[in-house]
Amino acid sequence: MITIAQAFEQFKDLAQDLPQDDSVMLSEGWHNYTDGLCKDGELTDLQYQHCPAYDDTMPDDDREYILNAMGVGMTSTGLAQRRDVPADGFPADASHWQVKITRGSVWSIITNYSMGSAHRGKPDLCDVIYSLLMDIQMDEDFEGFCGDMGYDSDDPDERRKAKKTHKAIAKIRTAMAGMFTPAEIDDLNTLFEDF
Repeated sequence: MITIAQAFEQFKDLAQDLPQDDSVMLSEGWHNYTDGLCKDGELTDLQYQHCPAYDDTMPDDDREYILNAMGVGMTSTGLAQRRDVPADGFPADASHWQVKITRGSVWSIITNYSMGSAHRGKPDLCDVIYSLLMDIQMDEDFEGFCGDMGYDSDDPDERRKAKKTHKAIAKIRTAMAGMFTPAEIDDLNTLFEDF
């Protein structure tokens, strides 16, 4: 995969022979070039769908740009502690947040999010989306989930903790499936794979 900005630099090199004062030709050429890159798997459908016009500014970060273009936003409220995780589940200097992710005025996800001491300020939308994408990739089967997460499913205390976490992830999976289509989730996973 390449970024939109990388695709634009490639196109500018290829388009040097085109009349640089013919904005219609350049715009059409840019559109055709990104279409070809998408068909070849160099750009995701989301990158292609939300690609800026030839004469617009190219994004520095495709993830942030595409989430914004999709109408995805986030608000966050600080929490003194999380009730859904034992106090010893995080380092003492971690910060905890309740985040509300929205897509337009129709869909929203409200969940808790924590950050280690190296992160200052409010959570970043891309960080939270990445975390949610990682969560929903967890095994849907409970025993498989326990194995992946290192829970001992034979130990009653471990099993209880695992069930609580597994159930919370199932809720996130359902909420994400309501907010994004399966194809959008696939493209977001591709965009965030090296995040």
